[in-house]
Amino acid sequence: MKFVKAALLILAGMLVLSDANAQNRQYHIYSDTDNNPSTGCDVNWPSLGGSVSGVDARYTVTTDSQLPPNIIDNQIHQCQGGIFGSGQTAGQAALGLNGGFNGSDVVEVGFNTSHLGINTSGNVLFYFATESTAASDVVLTGNNGGPIFLGFAFPVPALGLLGLVMMAGLILWVSRKQLNNRLKSSMIMLMVVGTAWAMNIIVDGQTSDWNAASPVANDPIGDTDGTGSYAD
Repeated sequence: MKFVKAALLILAGMLVLSDANAQNRQYHIYSDTDNNPSTGCDVNWPSLGGSVSGVDARYTVTTDSQLPPNIIDNQIHQCQGGIFGSGQTAGQAALGLNGGFNGSDVVEVGFNTSHLGINTSGNVLFYFATESTAASDVVLTGNNGGPIFLGFAFPVPALGLLGLVMMAGLILWVSRKQLNNRLKSSMIMLMVVGTAWAMNIIVDGQTSDWNAASPVANDPIGDTDGTGSYAD
């Protein structure tokens, strides 16, 4: 009888462990496109003592808990009436094993700016979070201690290289000999906008095409609210 009880206890423990390991994990990217905390959704992480307001959209990548994990879904959720919608499949996502900082795994995502409602040049505020039933973590500030702002620049429609050159020539002709530093800067920015879109990032989980980019936010190790390195 004692043997049966012990076997049942072991089986119960195995079932609990199996259920815990079967929980999916979600990696969120929150965006505040209008930089207005009074519009959009509120997001709270009580166990981490963090909260944000004004979130307009949430992009979520969901993985299972297998080793190695598999991506099972990636969706965009728009905030409507203070609540995130059910979401729709959008963009691309890929996992890279041991390819991140200090051999960590990588979740690489790519989506069209229109999915987040970004359609004009400017700065967009971002937040990042990992959630599961076992552990969660957030990154709410950048490496400079301030908000995580990413700039987006949209080229002038139907304006190719020839158009940029012609516009630069027009600026020079209009300004004649009174070309000041501001006009010089404006012309340089026009040329940069015309060439910046040539960057080619392949969403494949490999990080070699990001080598020229510097991270805007790093998450400290060991600051999760539970156990699970996948959340850190």
